[in-house]
Amino acid sequence: MYGFVCFYAGKRIDVYAASMYAAKLKAIEQFTAPKSKQHMVSVVFAERPDGSEVTHVAVD
Repeated sequence: MYGFVCFYAGKRIDVYAASMYAAKLKAIEQFTAPKSKQHMVSVVFAERPDGSEVTHVAVD
């Protein structure tokens, strides 16, 4: 399972799922986001199955 960090309406949760789509579905359920605002749930890849962290770097 991959680790993801999910954001919605100023809230943050950690989710473990097999794919980014599955993580988004779990986050929508946990945040109880209404259908009209489900597109506002953001998901970011954060952890590999072996437990190593993923670092995101901004590039010019």
